[in-house]
Amino acid sequence: MEYKTLPSAERPTVAPAQFTVFEIGADRYIFCPIRNRSYKVNEKPEEIVRQWWLYRLRDLYNYDFSQIEVEVSVKVGSSEAKKKADIVVYSDKSKKRARIFVEVKKPTRKDGIDQLQVYMNATGCRLGLWSNGAGPHVYLLRIEPKEGEEEASWRELRNIPRRTEDLATVDSPITRSELVS
Repeated sequence: MEYKTLPSAERPTVAPAQFTVFEIGADRYIFCPIRNRSYKVNEKPEEIVRQWWLYRLRDLYNYDFSQIEVEVSVKVGSSEAKKKADIVVYSDKSKKRARIFVEVKKPTRKDGIDQLQVYMNATGCRLGLWSNGAGPHVYLLRIEPKEGEEEASWRELRNIPRRTEDLATVDSPITRSELVS
């Protein structure tokens, strides 16, 4: 997980063009472009992973920040889940239909895929991403249960689709030419 680090005299007040951690003495800060405020992240490595993914979703996958929410409450059955979804990417800026759930953990953690699956099952969302920033990242596809089955099944994808791509783009086998490049 690579990102820019800059010394600074004060906390950031606007979102930088690329993900940046600002250092003020011994303290480290980020500016969240979704919540539109800065956060001290000295003891919050998971927050650094979350912010890194927000910028990756914009820069690599072409999602607009207006399509993304963080810390989203998810209704599971008749109550809300204990924890909130770290990142939800919506189909568009109206934010009515979740396209991708993203679960992030600090770099030393390996758990959380089951938590991601709970959010996806509760909402019917088909695409999910789990990451601790260190890789490998896990890209999940939720497969609706067939007639006679009670639970969804899961399959790993090779990636998540960019904003203008569909599921077939990332759910197809890798071609020989892709392996060469």
